[in-house]
Amino acid sequence: MSGLAERAPGRVWEANHLGGHRFAPTATYLPAGTMHGHLTVETAVEALAAADRGETVTTGLRGRSTWSKRGQAAEVAVRELTGELSLDALRVVAEGPATVTVQHLDGRSWIVPVTSALADPPRPDSCGKEPFAMSILQTGTPVSGAVG
Repeated sequence: MSGLAERAPGRVWEANHLGGHRFAPTATYLPAGTMHGHLTVETAVEALAAADRGETVTTGLRGRSTWSKRGQAAEVAVRELTGELSLDALRVVAEGPATVTVQHLDGRSWIVPVTSALADPPRPDSCGKEPFAMSILQTGTPVSGAVG
């Protein structure tokens, strides 16, 4: 944390916990709400620089707090498929029982299969808790499709 604060003075604050476990980010960029995990000082600086350009990075990206957990997973899957980095280029427009639809500002859309599977091995829900068979979100390959 101190290494990043030295590289980005006045832009970094420490928090003890940002919520959840699977989706507990190492950093949240505000006001965009992008959440990133497993950051080093270098990758955190890259994420800040991208945000200054109105973009995000996909390395360690866990999603955007604007969307539900399933929507976050789907948005990340589309970004990884397309290479889209613009923060506001994608939005979650529909969520069904087995899919999430993500739409680009240019009108393209993707239907993303989002399923839940039991963690193997079981994991703790939070720090200090006993492991249990928690549910983990998994995405399939986004498929280009129409919205509606």
